Amino acid sequence: MMTQSNDSANIAELDSVVHSAPDMLGGIPVFIGTNVPVRKMFDMLIAGYHLDVFLHEYPEVSRKQAVTALRRSGEILARKACSNTE
Repeated sequence: MMTQSNDSANIAELDSVVHSAPDMLGGIPVFIGTNVPVRKMFDMLIAGYHLDVFLHEYPEVSRKQAVTALRRSGEILARKACSNTE
């Protein structure tokens, strides 16, 4: 089971690749150094596209950024789900 410190580390690592600011796309989370909404990656994956297709379409997003966002988002969601069952 993940601890609070692990959750904080996941959020910190996610914050290292994703940014949100009111003056940038109205506060929609984007990959740092880009104007690419993180939601676009999730939408493409949900639609059945491979991560490589997303990275080809948006070369300004690095593979490391995308993978970190996916991993950390999943871990944060898993932590939330576990805390809701306790």
